[in-house]
Amino acid sequence: MFRRILLATDFSPSAEKAYVLARRLAKAFNGEVTVLHVLHDHYWSPGGNPQRELQIGNKIQERIMDALLDVRESFEEHGIPCDTRFLVGNPRQDIVLTARQISAHVIIMASHGHSGLYDSIIGATTDRVVRQSIIPVLVASSFMEQPEDAILDRILFPTDLSNFSYHFAESLVYGLAPQIKELHLVHVLRPPISLALIPGEAPLVIDMEPGRDNGDMEVEKRLEDMQRQLRERNEDIEIYTGIRMGTSVEAEIMQYRQENNLHLIAMPASLNPSSEPYYIGRSTEQLLKQAKVPVLVLK
Repeated sequence: MFRRILLATDFSPSAEKAYVLARRLAKAFNGEVTVLHVLHDHYWSPGGNPQRELQIGNKIQERIMDALLDVRESFEEHGIPCDTRFLVGNPRQDIVLTARQISAHVIIMASHGHSGLYDSIIGATTDRVVRQSIIPVLVASSFMEQPEDAILDRILFPTDLSNFSYHFAESLVYGLAPQIKELHLVHVLRPPISLALIPGEAPLVIDMEPGRDNGDMEVEKRLEDMQRQLRERNEDIEIYTGIRMGTSVEAEIMQYRQENNLHLIAMPASLNPSSEPYYIGRSTEQLLKQAKVPVLVLK
């Protein structure tokens, strides 16, 4: 599934965590890595001194090429084929474009590489790449715990129990075989919200799970059906189910992950009819920002 890897780097401390993930996947799938750095074109000012701009530009390019060479050598020392690319342009666009050009199977990158420079909740570059990429994106947050080598064989898959969600779980089971050993299917139930709109009147109760006709038993049955179908697809994977209750989906997911010592969170993206190709939702945004393990956004 992940034999051709595009590793987007800004050479920050967070990017070092992404290197570990790229090395782990490349070893697992006998893959190859393309390391990409995109220098934003706003570093050049058309109205400045041309000679001075050229001198600064040459020095910046030399430093970037040296840094890319160091990253490439680190992969080659582990026996992983690696090449490098350096572009001047818009990182948000050029990362996605390069992935298409090299027919990459996955994009790996870090969030919060440039603290304070980006205005979105997980960083403008990471956010836009996750939304616009047509292939999976594996993200290492600044909070990610970095072991000596990443292990990605015990996976948490949050599900809303829809057919759409099952499709992505099935793709995950096929795509990560034989590396995956455990898959945890977890659904988070949100309790009804009670709103006292008019003093003295009964509060308005809003059911956050309108499709849950028979309470937890219905959710448990649907989870078991999903578990059974996935087991039929791959009998070598241990598949577990879990039901959580809470108003914060992402908090419950992170707590379950910690309690069960899972290595990866895999979240399906949804097609978005607006300007962005994919919709990742608030829970995914928060996980990409805060999770202590890698988050794989499936496409």
